[in-house]
Amino acid sequence: MIVFTSFVFRWSYLEVYTNEKFDDLKQAYAAGIVEGILTKDLIDLHWYNTYDGYCAKPLSTYCKKVQKYVDANMNWVTKQLMKYADSDSYWHQVC
Repeated sequence: MIVFTSFVFRWSYLEVYTNEKFDDLKQAYAAGIVEGILTKDLIDLHWYNTYDGYCAKPLSTYCKKVQKYVDANMNWVTKQLMKYADSDSYWHQVC
C-alpha cells in the first residue's frame, strides 16, 4: 500500500508498506523504486529551488568547504558499508 500526500505549504508525506512475505532486500529495493518514481518531481523542484547554479565553477571558498565535507561524508559512509553491511541491519539496508 502507498500513501502519498503533497501539501501546498512545502510538505509532502509518503508511506510505503511492503509485504513481509518477501525478504528484506526485495522489500527495500521495491520500496526504493516506488519512492524514487513518486518523489522524482519533488526532488527536482527542491534541487532547482535551492542548489542549481549555487556552486557553479569556479568554486567559491564556501563551495570548496561544502565539497570537502560531502567528500568526507561519502568516504565515511563507504567505510561503514564495507565494515558493517553484512553484520548490522541498518547498514545492510543502506547498502
